[in-house]
Amino acid sequence: MKFSSKNILALFVVILQACTIDSNISERDYPVIKSLGIKDLNESGVNIDFMIIQNTSSTIESYGVQYRAIEKEGSANISIPEYFFYEEITGKPQGNPLSIRLQYDLIPGLTYFARPFVRSGSQMIFGESFNFSSLGVKGPEITSVSESKLFRYHSITIEGNFFSRKPENNILDFGGLEAYFNFRIMEATPTKLVVEAVRNSSLISSSGQEFDLKISVNGKTAILKEAFEIGIPNILTVSPTQLSVGENITIELSYLIEMESTWYLIDANNIDYRIPTTINESNKVVGEIPNMPPGKYKLAFRIQNYSEINYEKEIIVNDNWVSSHENIPRIVEGYYSNFSTGNDILTYNYGIYFDIHVFNLAGNSMSKLADFPDDGRGRAFYALSYMPKDNKLYFGLGNQNDFPNPPINYSDFYRLDLVSKNWEQLPNFIEGPNAVKFSFEYDGKLTFVFYNRSNFYFFNPALKIWEDSGIQVPIEIKNATNILSNDGTIFFPEINSNVLKLFSVKIGQSPKLLGEFSGFYDQGYLWSIISFGNSIFLAKGNKNIFEYNLADERIKPVQGISAIFREEAKFYKDDNNLYLGFRDYAYYDDQFRLFKFVR
Repeated sequence: MKFSSKNILALFVVILQACTIDSNISERDYPVIKSLGIKDLNESGVNIDFMIIQNTSSTIESYGVQYRAIEKEGSANISIPEYFFYEEITGKPQGNPLSIRLQYDLIPGLTYFARPFVRSGSQMIFGESFNFSSLGVKGPEITSVSESKLFRYHSITIEGNFFSRKPENNILDFGGLEAYFNFRIMEATPTKLVVEAVRNSSLISSSGQEFDLKISVNGKTAILKEAFEIGIPNILTVSPTQLSVGENITIELSYLIEMESTWYLIDANNIDYRIPTTINESNKVVGEIPNMPPGKYKLAFRIQNYSEINYEKEIIVNDNWVSSHENIPRIVEGYYSNFSTGNDILTYNYGIYFDIHVFNLAGNSMSKLADFPDDGRGRAFYALSYMPKDNKLYFGLGNQNDFPNPPINYSDFYRLDLVSKNWEQLPNFIEGPNAVKFSFEYDGKLTFVFYNRSNFYFFNPALKIWEDSGIQVPIEIKNATNILSNDGTIFFPEINSNVLKLFSVKIGQSPKLLGEFSGFYDQGYLWSIISFGNSIFLAKGNKNIFEYNLADERIKPVQGISAIFREEAKFYKDDNNLYLGFRDYAYYDDQFRLFKFVR
């Protein structure tokens, strides 16, 4: 048996009407609906009229009209849609008869099935249904968009009216933004569309262009002019425009960057130096000038898939090192070690020449100071420390390894008056393993860390007596490669996993991490550490230089020395200046020079 489309349509309507509660049956405890008809069918929609007959014992939560198309667009075949549309009003109606206008989601030329309903408790009561041929609804209207500047990822809310509740019925045209963003409708209501915008990989070469938004629903279109622009902020101001490595630069933008950006200073040879930045205020970025050569630079920032944005004015990075001493006199190349003693640099050899010289920073001259004491020549791991308090040099202890024979331990101890140039023998230390790892001044006493003794030991220079502190040396100091004692605190660096860490400790307490600096790649042991002013300075050669400010408790980079010399160097100082230059066992000509640090 064959059925025509009209037979099937009639059968479908009968089935739907069979589900309607009969309003002629009395004594019900729920409301019933009397369908009255349709009216005002035109190109803006249609009205469905009905009455609700309510029993005094029944309640009404909401009421409205349920509808859907029963013909497939472009075909005479019956189609069962995925879902019904609803025009629903919450609450109890205030009068009768009622008229609800269907003004959304009506496609012209299609036949629609519609019926009024009431929700009462767990029940949904329907009235008789109507069929009508749609003439369509009003075209879409756009009133606003939630975000107009687009960066990388956005959830855009488009507000207006007469949108389709079926996402695929809303045809969106972003005026060319589709070349740079992928769009997808996430939510659709008659008055709101929520659209996901995700940046794609196309390169954007300029900003400032504006894009129209066009929305078409069932052949009718609305346009919101200049609805969007690709958001790339402009650099408004930079302060300061002349500064040093480690100082902060503040950049004011036209608006906040809502995506990850990378800031650079770029030199004349197009070599760039990345600036680590943080957001300070709603439209300001603060960056720290990294270790980089002095000179004039272009400030720029880069965002993935966007062209580089530049600042129109030059940024000047100061030169923080000036050459102060060239061609420092040398004794014998490759055999002498050095450290600061007041306003001079003491240079010495213990092992071949057993002599001590002093380089005067003010006069740029080298002169012999003294020879080491005769006893114990050939010793290793000895103590050699300068005490600023009494302007004397202390020397002694240590051992001599004569493998396979047992080591010879030395307990003799001396001090050299740098003015009279005379040695004084001091009381011997206790017998035993006297190999010294570190010796330094701490609270007016000469303090010792031994390789094979667990405690700190003191020598009181005023009383000329030795003391066992009874305090164990922390393992971190035992493992340290270099330490500094400054105003009752011991400082020492630790370098591993490409991270420089600076620790401090007071005798009798546990070490405390002061700060760290990551991203450099020198794991060497030849670090120099010195105190100057209110800071602790650390250096490995002429490139990796850092400063820890004791006041603001911050570690930051210091500019490397652009005038190349061998990548091993030491700090020195006098009363007014900090220097970096020739290292222990300097050999090459370009090592025998000093550079002065200037702010």
